[in-house]
Amino acid sequence: MGGVVSERESKILSIIETARAKRAKFRDPRITMSHGAGGKATTSLVEGLFVPAFASPSLDALGDAGAVRVDGLDLALTTDYRQVLGEVVTRALGAENLETVFPGAQLSRAGFLKLV
Repeated sequence: MGGVVSERESKILSIIETARAKRAKFRDPRITMSHGAGGKATTSLVEGLFVPAFASPSLDALGDAGAVRVDGLDLALTTDYRQVLGEVVTRALGAENLETVFPGAQLSRAGFLKLV
């Protein structure tokens, strides 16, 4: 495919970029389960409520990890939610085989959950 963009394609790309540049608004009266499922509801919650409420340069970047500097090295820390939930499922609920809960996930016992 060539690198030439028609006038029509250029106009459509411009519309898309304008729409992406607009921050989502949170208009729901309360937070529901749908806000944790990803997609538009999650986007409106994060970008329309959390980002304005906890405004900071690192949050404004909407990164997928926490950025830290250790001994002059920039590190990005993140976790797979299945690792966290896997710990809960095994320690709190007593499940022994996480493969049945999270098929295909390569999970290990992290040991960060302490039950009281």
